[in-house]
Amino acid sequence: MAGPLLWPADEPWPVCTATHTKGRGHLLSEVRLKRRIHAEAQGRDLTEEELRVLRGIGRGNHAPTSARTPLCRCLPSRSCTHGTSLI
Repeated sequence: MAGPLLWPADEPWPVCTATHTKGRGHLLSEVRLKRRIHAEAQGRDLTEEELRVLRGIGRGNHAPTSARTPLCRCLPSRSCTHGTSLI
């Protein structure tokens, strides 16, 4: 997709409030922390504290599995062909 996403100003943005099963993956906050640590350490060795933090970051039971929760199921006012999403 290219260009701005156009949405009518008087129509609320769709939000899913349903509870979904979770899969395995990385927390976004940990991904950003890992990237920041590596960016700040560019050109030097990692400190012991940075290494300790990086060793503690790993996959866990926190990332949603999008394959199990299609976007169209979350937005009943929108219709999609089976196996597709709004985008």
